[in-house]
Amino acid sequence: MRFFSVGELVGHKGSKTFFLFWVFLFALLIDLGILGLFWFVGYDILIFKKTVSSPYRVVVVEGWLNDRVLRRVADLVNKGSVKRVFVVGNRMEYASNFFPKHTFAEMGRLILIRYGVPKDKIVAVPFDVLRDRTLASAMALKEYLDKRHMDVHAFEILTEDIHSRRTYMTYRAVFGRDIEIGVVPISNGVFDSFNWHYCSEGLKQVFAEDVALLYYWLKLGLR
Repeated sequence: MRFFSVGELVGHKGSKTFFLFWVFLFALLIDLGILGLFWFVGYDILIFKKTVSSPYRVVVVEGWLNDRVLRRVADLVNKGSVKRVFVVGNRMEYASNFFPKHTFAEMGRLILIRYGVPKDKIVAVPFDVLRDRTLASAMALKEYLDKRHMDVHAFEILTEDIHSRRTYMTYRAVFGRDIEIGVVPISNGVFDSFNWHYCSEGLKQVFAEDVALLYYWLKLGLR
């Protein structure tokens, strides 16, 4: 097998190889530019916080959050004057033998009870959609409230910090402007704005959330 040098590739201006070389180089420069942008603003752009006029009355929690975040959620709920906690979550694809209803909504509910949240305050809102989970959770909650004619004028979403902007944007798009929505970003306890790029978990989650945020901007803008 013969390997071409850069000089040989550049010299073959009329060849397909020359064209592919410059396409590759151009794509590489774009990738490096995007990577550099994510590196400097990738974490901060994901974080969003918004309060409501009557905080910690009705809260919404995603049942798939990790244990550290759910523990912090329980602390906030137990310290406040929360009347209702809605735990949203889709069907689980693993560990179903341990959770009889097979949903993250039920799993999150059980964990919050374990951390001291009164069970009569918690409502599990399950759904069976695996794609676009954040959008599906917002739609499931709206359907749940509408079917039961529940008089909810405001609620706060307690979620992982890097998921907060996308979560707020999605719930706002689904519920419209007739209801007051707040969001409380909670650190996952693994990485933060100072050290996320020093661990593989931080790099994977932040970059994945950046891409998901862009996807949701496009998706919700075209709805």
